[in-house]
Formats: sequence, structure tokens, C-alpha cells
Amino acid sequence: MKLPDRHKPITDFSIARTRYTPMFRVQGETTMETFDALIERVGVRLELPPGQPPYLVPGQPLEGVYRTGTTFAINKASLFTNTSKMPGPSFAIAAGPPAFGGTCPASALGEDVARSQRSITERIHSKGDTSFTFKQGRRLPVLGGAEPAKGKLTPGVAVSYDGDATFVCRSCYALDGNYRYPSKQVNDLMHTAWTRYELAQGGPARLGTALAFAIQHVNLTRPEGFQPYFRIHDAGDFYSAEYLEAWVACASMMTHMRFWAPTRQWVFTKWLPLLRSAEERVRAAGGWLVIRPSVLRIGDPVPMIAGLSAGSGVSAEDPCAWVCPVYNNIVPKVQADGSVTYGEAGACLEASCTMCWDQPAIPVSYGAH
Repeated sequence: MKLPDRHKPITDFSIARTRYTPMFRVQGETTMETFDALIERVGVRLELPPGQPPYLVPGQPLEGVYRTGTTFAINKASLFTNTSKMPGPSFAIAAGPPAFGGTCPASALGEDVARSQRSITERIHSKGDTSFTFKQGRRLPVLGGAEPAKGKLTPGVAVSYDGDATFVCRSCYALDGNYRYPSKQVNDLMHTAWTRYELAQGGPARLGTALAFAIQHVNLTRPEGFQPYFRIHDAGDFYSAEYLEAWVACASMMTHMRFWAPTRQWVFTKWLPLLRSAEERVRAAGGWLVIRPSVLRIGDPVPMIAGLSAGSGVSAEDPCAWVCPVYNNIVPKVQADGSVTYGEAGACLEASCTMCWDQPAIPVSYGAH
């Protein structure tokens, strides 16, 4: 089944294969399992090694097996992302709709889920993996529903954006490029599995404390030095109320840090009081948590939700919105020989901007990229 470009599934067959195909095993064993099932069996733990960034370690050394038979080792996974664009570290979990193994419920608004799953299944079967089925995967528990329906959505939000080329999640960088490789998918899947494991063992307090220790640790070991700015989710979203509560606990403990989280969970009416309460309680504890409701479509007005920080848009025509200067502003760049050239700002600090964290009352608009 070949879909027109405007109907291209948010997740493609290579990502679905990694998430749902039994292509992983304990090193030395022959039984193949899905990654979720394997991690659930062997467990995963957080390590904070002296002088090194934090990482996650599965309970036993694992390996993945490509269709060609080539293997790759899975001994540990770095916990945080240190992108050149961000002023500080960030945290990623599996992106995409829950029906495709992701943690972004609102992205399902852009899918005819049954049709897309059928199309992806047929493509994988055509490549020889005839036993593939989405039913092998584990669905994340999502407050508001994995597939949105009438009566659950915030007024003004459409039930479906299927076929809309401007739907933001269709250009999600966390489901394209290098993110499609099994090694990167495994990294984010292990993050997701670790959050579920910690929540199951001790609830939001345990996960929130672990995140706080890990963030403090990475700030003490970064070659660039300490930064008070942390981005929650350079991939993924708040997939459950308990998971959101863990970040509330973390931000409430780390009053010297500034946390920013973009989210599309505002589209679900059940999530609005949870998000408002999260910001309010962190402020009451002396912490700093900016939750910005993210736009659903390129060019749409920036969402402004009462009780939440101002939202963020993509190429929004809004005279009140701050236009992100990254890739928009020309700045001086000092070269190794001391000479100065000029070019596009490629990072927040290079553009002298931390607006996303520092100014919760001002809406922000990013360029489409």
C-alpha cells in the first residue's frame, strides 16, 4: 500500500521494525525478544560514574541483530542529550504516537492509525519479516487515550489532522534521519523503559529523585561546565500523569535549575488541570518549570492556555511572539586564529537567548526546519 506524501505515516517501517520485531537478545543466548520485553525481563539501572556523564545499564549485556545477521552490542545508554544547540543537557524518550510505540499521544491526531499500521506492516512483510505485527509491542498507558476521540479534546482542536501536510509531527526530527537507526531508537527506548521501571518500583518520588541526582551529576561532569538550563524532552512527551509528577518532584528539589518542557498534551481536556497544577506546585516550592503548549500545525497561532506558560509555534504569524533567533540572526563568530566572521546563530547561547526558559509569559515562534 503506497500512500501519497501528505498521508506519509508519522513513523516509518524502519522505526516500527526496531520497536516491535524480536531482534534483541541477551548476549550469549539465542532467544530473540522485542526490546521492551527484554528490558522488562532483565531490568535497567542508573549509573553515576565519577567524572563521567550518567548512563543506563541493562541488567545483563544485550545485543541487537540486524536482518543481515550482523549484531551490535547494547551495554549502556547515555542518559542525557548534549546537543550543540541547547545551552544545557536535555532528556529524550521514544517519539511518535503510542500506537507506534511512542510517547506522544497528540501526534496520533495526524494519523489514520489503522491505515498507517497496515501500510507499515505490508512494507515490512515485503522485506521478509512476515511474522511482524504491531500487537507484539507494548502500549504505553496514556491519560486521555492513545487514539483521540470526540469529547476528550480541548475546544478548537480538531478530531483529526490526517492528510494535513502542515501537521507539525509529520516533520518530527526525532522520527527521521539518524533517529531512524536502531542504535538511536534503542537509546530512547531504554530511557522510556527506565522511567517506567522507576515508576513501578517507587512511583513519581523515586523517579523524580533519580532524575535530580542525574541532572546534578551531569552538570558537574560536563566539559562545558554547569548550566542552570534543562530541556525536558528533545523527543517524546509526558505520557502519563505519574511521569509528569516525577518531573514536578525533580524541579521542586532543584530550585537552582530552570526547566522547560514543550508539550502537546494540552489538546486533551483531562491534561489541562494536571499541567496547570504542575507549574503551580513547582513555583510554590521555589522551583522553575515552564510548560509551553506547542502548536499542532505550522503557521497556526501560538496556543495561549490560561494557567500555563505562553505557548510555542512554528512560523507563527503573531506580532506578540518572540521569534527564535537560532538560524534567524546573524552573529559574529570568533575563529581559532582570532579572526571574526559572521554567520547564522546555530545555538541558543550563540544567539544570546534563553527565552524559552526565562520568559514564561512571552510566546515563542520557531522557524520550520
